Amino acid sequence: MGARAARARPATTSAVDEEAADIAASLDAIGRVMRRSAWDEARKLPVALTPPQLLAMQTLVEAARPGPESGDPGAGGLSLSALSTRMGLAHSTASGIVDRLERLGLVRRVPRPDDRRFAIVQLADAVATWVRHDLTSRKAAPLSAALRRATSEERTAIREGLAVLERLMRLPAPDPK
Repeated sequence: MGARAARARPATTSAVDEEAADIAASLDAIGRVMRRSAWDEARKLPVALTPPQLLAMQTLVEAARPGPESGDPGAGGLSLSALSTRMGLAHSTASGIVDRLERLGLVRRVPRPDDRRFAIVQLADAVATWVRHDLTSRKAAPLSAALRRATSEERTAIREGLAVLERLMRLPAPDPK
């Protein structure tokens, strides 16, 4: 049966839910491989970080990324309160982690312009540069390697399939009736 015939057949809700779960699991696995690749490279850097310090850095890197999941639109860092919340740690614990990262030269605290009693925790310039330039390519390395093994037709199918999925996910959800 061809792709068109399969598309013409109405799918049951449970079948679609199963497919969605399978696709979500695949996307999660791909994301884990890509993140692991980047952080494996980060662990090779001369500064050894504890797991909580690595979590803080990961949280700040995610906030520095442009996009809807980042912190503020300027992606200028996070307040200590926002950082501790995202890390799931007490404010005092996050503060101690930031103190140690600051001593290592990986982050800095910058007074908030609108209220100097509060500070924003930002990635140090060298770290921010590394994130912008090296992290993205290192994170994509496993994907690049996989695509080099794919045929031209497979690469086209992957791109087209992902474009369709992204378009469908951006559509407003139908009203449940």
